[in-house]
Amino acid sequence: MRPFLFFPVFGQKNLVGLLLFAFLLPATLFSETIWQTSILGGLESARRENKPVIVELYADWCGYCKTLEKEIFPAPGVEILLRKYVAIRINGEQYPNFMERYNVTGFPTILFLDKNGVLVDKLAGLPTEGMVTGRLKSVLEKHDMEGQLLAKLKNSPGSVLENFNMGVYYYHAGIPEKSLVYFKNSVESKSADNPAKRHDAMYNLCLVYMDMEDFSESVSWWSRYIKQYNAQGDMFSAHYFRGLSLQKLGRKREARDDLRKARVLAPDQARISEIDKLLNSF
Repeated sequence: MRPFLFFPVFGQKNLVGLLLFAFLLPATLFSETIWQTSILGGLESARRENKPVIVELYADWCGYCKTLEKEIFPAPGVEILLRKYVAIRINGEQYPNFMERYNVTGFPTILFLDKNGVLVDKLAGLPTEGMVTGRLKSVLEKHDMEGQLLAKLKNSPGSVLENFNMGVYYYHAGIPEKSLVYFKNSVESKSADNPAKRHDAMYNLCLVYMDMEDFSESVSWWSRYIKQYNAQGDMFSAHYFRGLSLQKLGRKREARDDLRKARVLAPDQARISEIDKLLNSF
């Protein structure tokens, strides 16, 4: 959507004010973007202001990063679009976990996130001004991923797929409690659509409980998964992760039984070696 301005209607006696406004307009319109340096602070601003987020990941030694910052971002066409975003600039080498989360492998990289930090788009390497403006406009049109997914779910509240997609969204947004609700809805849905997604929802449900360190629920859901998908599910992962959960609960004998089953089903020697180390540790 193109930015637009509303101009008041002036009579002749207000001509001086109009000329002053017109004279000051370029400086206001193309004021320099304020780049935040805190991921958490930037996302808080985005949620509060209901804005998408742009993150520039740079390195001190990166020449292209300096070109991006000095020539591309200050361009008037880019600058005016950046005002519709919360802008964050961080040294990627100081945030390895953040880089891993968004699969960033080089500099510069530009991430386009929604207000909850879910990835919408990405630009790697040095882009042209046109590439940046095109991506900024595109993301503005589709950045409300949460609203779009909720609208689809409202139209089909019992859908296996739409509940699954909602669960994935909230997990990536860092709200695992909400993701559990929708993954459960997907698993328990009475609809016959998308049996593959019903399977994926249950698998994800087990992993989210592990991620939240609720190992009792994890064991319960992995047990259900093994019973329901014994013929076609990922039995290596199910026994492996249930074994880890049982170990965390201090149920060592049961944990060993699961890990031994996982060892038999292991897809490669590396996994076998990993399980052997675990079995020798307790």
